[in-house]
Amino acid sequence: MINVLVDTLPTEWKAPDGSAYAIDTDFRIGIQLCLLQEDTELTKREKAVMMMELLFTDAIPGNAQDVGECVTFFLNGWFHDKESGEKANKRLMDFNVDQWRIYSAFLAQYRIDLDTVGYLHFWKFMGLLSSLEECSYTRVIDIRQRKFRPKMGSEERKQFKKAKEVYGLPRLRSVEEQEMDADIYDFLGGTVSGDEQRRITEFEKYADAEDDEEY
Repeated sequence: MINVLVDTLPTEWKAPDGSAYAIDTDFRIGIQLCLLQEDTELTKREKAVMMMELLFTDAIPGNAQDVGECVTFFLNGWFHDKESGEKANKRLMDFNVDQWRIYSAFLAQYRIDLDTVGYLHFWKFMGLLSSLEECSYTRVIDIRQRKFRPKMGSEERKQFKKAKEVYGLPRLRSVEEQEMDADIYDFLGGTVSGDEQRRITEFEKYADAEDDEEY
C-alpha cells in the first residue's frame, strides 16, 4: 500500500513479471479513463485501445490482463477505506454531469483552478474530491445515495422524489447489451406481442420502484 504521507505517488506500474511501465498520472487522464469506462457508444475493444493510448507513455503490456490490472491500479489504488458491496456497485457521480459542481468546489475550498492547473496527480485529485466539505457536489451525492424513509411525510417524499429525478444518474447500458437487446428483438421478428409488452412495462415499473427504494 502506498501512503501519500511518506511515499512518492507512483508514475509507473509494475507487472507481476517485474516489468515496469510508465503511465501518465495526471488527473485529466484519470477522468478520461473513467468516462471511457462509462461510455455507452464504444465496444469493450474500442475502450481498451483508447485506454492504452491514454495511460501508457512508452511501452504497453503485451497482454490484456496486465493492461486491465494497470488501469484498475491507477483508478482505484488511492482508495483505502472499506465499502459495502451495495455502495461499491452504486453509481453516485459522473464527471460529465457533475463537472461544474466539482470545479467550483475545488476552486472555493482548495483554491485550485482545475481548468488551468498544470499537473495534479490523479490520486491527489481523488483524495481531495473525496474530502470536500459540504457544497453543491456533496449535497447531490447525498441525494443520490440516500434512501426513502418510511416515516417521510407526503410533501417531503414528493420533494425528495423530485430531487432524485433532477440529480439521479441514468442506467448505463454497454454497446454489447444494446446489441443483445437488438438481437432478441430481431429473433422475435421485430415485434413484441401485447402480453410481452405488458410484462416489459410491468418490469420497468418494478425496476423504477427498486431504484426509488435504493435512495
